[in-house]
Formats: sequence, C-alpha cells, structure tokens
Amino acid sequence: MNEIENLRGKIDQIDGQILELLSDRFACAKKIGEFKKKNGLPILDQDRWQELIADRMEFAKKIQLPEGFLEELLELIHKYSIRAQE
Repeated sequence: MNEIENLRGKIDQIDGQILELLSDRFACAKKIGEFKKKNGLPILDQDRWQELIADRMEFAKKIQLPEGFLEELLELIHKYSIRAQE
C-alpha cells in the first residue's frame, strides 16, 4: 500500500469514529428532549448554547482548527440536535 492509500484509510477510520460519536450525541439530545418535555422546559436553552460555543471555540483554537470551521459545524449539529429534541 502506498502513502496516499494509508492516509485515505486513516481518514476512513476517523470518519467512522466521527459518525459514531455524532450518533451518540444525537441519542443524548433526544433523551434531553424527552426530559425537557416531561419537565416543561423549553427546547432551546440559549445560555447553555452560548456557554457551549465559547468553550468549544476556545478548544478549537488550542488544537488549531481552521477559524470559523467549528462554529459552522456546531451550528449544524445544534440545528439537528434541536430537531431530535422536538
């Protein structure tokens, strides 16, 4: 196997891990939605969202992710997490 094939294989493995983690995250979001419904809580907790964004953006800087990438990704994940909670 040549170098590019090895790197592509590694990307395939990482993508699989990302997808599994996203699946776990959405399962948690769904359970949170069920809890919120049972307890009469609103689906969107703006304070929690702002805390999450600030924390994750700080971490993204530390690990040198491209600027703006994580924020866009989190917005998309958040959008679908809210859908899972509804």
